[in-house]
Amino acid sequence: MKGAKLERINWYAGKQYDDCFNAAHEVLNNFDKEFPQWKGRGYEIAGFGWWQGHKEGGEPYASRYEQNLVHLIKTLRKKFEAQKAPFVIATIGFDGWKLSGQHKIVAEAQLAVSGDKGKYLLRTENKNAASADGSMSKEQQRDYLR
Repeated sequence: MKGAKLERINWYAGKQYDDCFNAAHEVLNNFDKEFPQWKGRGYEIAGFGWWQGHKEGGEPYASRYEQNLVHLIKTLRKKFEAQKAPFVIATIGFDGWKLSGQHKIVAEAQLAVSGDKGKYLLRTENKNAASADGSMSKEQQRDYLR
């Protein structure tokens, strides 16, 4: 909520977060062993991809999703020493853009954090997806997403 004063929260992401990022750190901390072909070259975090939000559709999570996502982005950039790394957010999309209720709140929060109000149809090989065969023109994709 723009303009609203936010309370400081005691934020804990949870076990799945711990498992995911502890595994990432384990690999990166042992980079030369994990990737002997690149031994001594090191690595660079070029960006983050985030595809999550469907489990946040209930309260109290949906109404705090935007603030929590901002906190997550800041935390991961700091934790991985990649302060300027871009953060790509794949929004939830149940029922296309006809979302309602708490899922709509989460999707709008994801778009608000990105600063991008555009809607983009990603190509997919899912046989049930719109444009699964890749035949939709850009105009048809825009019409579909309205």
